[in-house]
Amino acid sequence: MGPGGNREYRPAVFNLAEDAPTHEPLCTAPANAILLFDGVFLLRPELIEQWDFSIFIEVDFSVAVPRAVLRDVTRNQRQWDTNTRRAQYERRYVPGQQMYLHAVHPRKRADVVVDNNDFRDPKIIRK
Repeated sequence: MGPGGNREYRPAVFNLAEDAPTHEPLCTAPANAILLFDGVFLLRPELIEQWDFSIFIEVDFSVAVPRAVLRDVTRNQRQWDTNTRRAQYERRYVPGQQMYLHAVHPRKRADVVVDNNDFRDPKIIRK
């Protein structure tokens, strides 16, 4: 997608419901397209130079986990129960994010940091 690229992309690479990679067909972006890439762990040293601009969305784990559980339980076709899904996040997501935060310091690497603890009132806390 960058300068000199072929403009080919995949619209998704991971299926949350299946907890597995997807195999989406390649698409071709228009010549004037802007790529907005959303995901976790994207400000790692091996990726940081790929982004022209980055935004780190900061949310406390005490807010993020219940929010994610509610999203997954209400939107997902699987029949997850709330306690099982919460345990999965606490066992996998939280430790992975803590490792990332301590090792990579994404808050320092981002061009902008947004406090999104209250998604109705996000606050830019660093430009």
